Amino acid sequence: MTVILLAGPAPARAGEPPAAKPAPATSEADSRDLLEAAKATAKSARTTAENIAVVPDLLVQILTKLDKIEDKIARLETAMQAKPPARRDGR
Repeated sequence: MTVILLAGPAPARAGEPPAAKPAPATSEADSRDLLEAAKATAKSARTTAENIAVVPDLLVQILTKLDKIEDKIARLETAMQAKPPARRDGR
């Protein structure tokens, strides 16, 4: 009987932490999912970086167009002020 008691699992001693359970192994599907998520994140980061580089160019183009429009409006206003208003004769 003593041999059976000695061969069985040892009872937990006071003050000792319980034995740590091994971490569950990740499955192949989980690894594939993580890899796909990492690829998607990298693609998104690349796209964001490309967009950040393009936005200033677009803004410069828009501002250039606005400057041209403002110049045309100023020329029209100047031409309208130089030309005397047409008289409307109701006779």
